[in-house]
Amino acid sequence: MNSDRGSASTADGSRTGRWLLRLLAVILLATWALAFFSTVNSALIPPMYLYVFSAVYTVVVLIVVWWLLRIGNSPRLWKKTLAVILVLALVVFHIALVRSASRTGELLQGLEQPASSRTGYVIVGQEGERINLEDADNIGILGDDLAQPGLVEALRQRTPAKPRTVGSLAELVREVKKGEIPLAVLRASAFEVLGDSLPETDRGLGVIESVSVESAAPPMVEAESSEPFVLYLSGLDTYGEIQDSGRSDVNMLAVVNPKTKKLLLVNTPRDYFVQLDGTSGARDKLTHAGIYGIDVARRTMEDLYGVEVPYYARVNFTSLLELIDIIGPINVYAEQSFGDFKEGMNVLDGEAALEFSRTRYDFEDGDRERGRNQQRVIAAIVMNLSSPRNALKLTRALDHMQGSFETNLSESSMRELFREQANSGGSWEIENFAVEGTDAEDYTYSMPDVPLYVMIPDQESVDDARGRILRDLNRQGEPGRTARAQ
Repeated sequence: MNSDRGSASTADGSRTGRWLLRLLAVILLATWALAFFSTVNSALIPPMYLYVFSAVYTVVVLIVVWWLLRIGNSPRLWKKTLAVILVLALVVFHIALVRSASRTGELLQGLEQPASSRTGYVIVGQEGERINLEDADNIGILGDDLAQPGLVEALRQRTPAKPRTVGSLAELVREVKKGEIPLAVLRASAFEVLGDSLPETDRGLGVIESVSVESAAPPMVEAESSEPFVLYLSGLDTYGEIQDSGRSDVNMLAVVNPKTKKLLLVNTPRDYFVQLDGTSGARDKLTHAGIYGIDVARRTMEDLYGVEVPYYARVNFTSLLELIDIIGPINVYAEQSFGDFKEGMNVLDGEAALEFSRTRYDFEDGDRERGRNQQRVIAAIVMNLSSPRNALKLTRALDHMQGSFETNLSESSMRELFREQANSGGSWEIENFAVEGTDAEDYTYSMPDVPLYVMIPDQESVDDARGRILRDLNRQGEPGRTARAQ
């Protein structure tokens, strides 16, 4: 009797073991299928590598499944224990792949411009004067800032002073210093420009209070992954997170043609004397366009070159160069020897690339040659990123760029562009071009009272740049937008 019960118990245990192993086999197959499709959808691994690995790994998974089903009747406990441990290890690996693919999507979304942004303003008055915000009768404000409903509401909560529109930044500062208006509100980035460009201008002004205003960001833009497009690259030579506005030290148009795998980089000097979009009268330095927001800078580039520039990317240039320590050293050509760099090809890590990109006083051309060197560094980074050997490092690179890179390209568009590159593979042809100009001093829109160093655009080089852009957009001969005369 006891023998029969023991046999029945053994049979039930064996049956339970077989069902457990079958369940593990199903879980193994299901998690591998989920991991495979998640990795394919991430679009970051070149198909050649992905499919070869997947084919080999699928064979391994099928062998493990076959083994699970085969040992179901085995009386040896150690085999079943080993099988459970092996399956659990593989399932954990599959879950890690799924989480990695999901993380990639999150990182791409992190590069999108936020749905809303905060703009920093400062309320200023005469330095040394004890001004009570509640006693002021009016407050000076630029017309563009008056159009920000969030700012008007924020001021209303702090002071009963009525907004008084002033025509220019310099006029705003001048009227406060003369006591014609007790207070003024201006963007924090504009106040910073006053101190950097004309240190004597902000003397006598004191910041009374800082105000942060939330405003809706421009809508995200979808890009056709297989069609050529133009992107405005705005770079700051700083560390830290992207701010809502501020001067741009790097101003390039990137013309991307996925069909021909061609990238054209057109550099525009920061001191280029241009008409800021939406303004009339005095022109201004291109770098000052960023004071009024990234959209003003982007549209100013459209006006200058007479082409549609629907996309932008803002990046802290120093953070971009730190990518080199992730993706590996870059090879950059120097037109002449300077500093620690020799004429010819140089192998640069992140720190060396930063020095290479910042140096300007060693050159007769100064900022022009610095701009060309920045183009060479960006081109080298693009070449490294497009290399299949760096595909698996892209997630780390995206993680590094969080907070220091922002674009109006949607996450789905960026994913499609990565997928297009992963599918087609191969390296890119990169062409660098820089517009020229003549050194001068002139009064500017932002600082109309004191002449500043500017570069008068050479229209012939601007027209040449426009022709190259239209060529790479496959629109040569089309009228396009009308370029505003500079």
